[in-house]
Amino acid sequence: MVRRGVRLARSKGGRAYSTREETRSSLGVAEDSFVVTYAGTMGRLQGLGHIMDAAIDLRDVKEVVIHVRGSGELEESLQAEVERYKLSNVEFFDHCPLEQAAAHMAASDALLVPLADDPIFQKFIPSKLFDSMASGRPVLLSVDGEAREMPIRG
Repeated sequence: MVRRGVRLARSKGGRAYSTREETRSSLGVAEDSFVVTYAGTMGRLQGLGHIMDAAIDLRDVKEVVIHVRGSGELEESLQAEVERYKLSNVEFFDHCPLEQAAAHMAASDALLVPLADDPIFQKFIPSKLFDSMASGRPVLLSVDGEAREMPIRG
């Protein structure tokens, strides 16, 4: 039994996923934007501070936009950090059904898979990595250990 995994092909109402262009348009993405997306739980184990650090470093690069999709215990504090630093390059999106999240990921230019820096995660591979790789988009990892080696081995 595989409890976590990726569904490579799904459709809704007989129609395949929205096209990349349709999804980007529905998200309000400008044509010249480079969208980097994190989709998932906003909790302590995810190491989402890395995303906020990157957003601060990239705040003057107008073409780069960071999308954060999901919910969790750190959602409000992340949103407060965006407000405190006046980051116009970070947008939050609500948790949504798998099909919608997969379309959002596929419409992104790169995906983020962060994980808290803790020795316990050295042998841990987050399931989000598989979903991200299945999207066909480049994956930016902020992890150590086994998960970091996996994409390199290809």
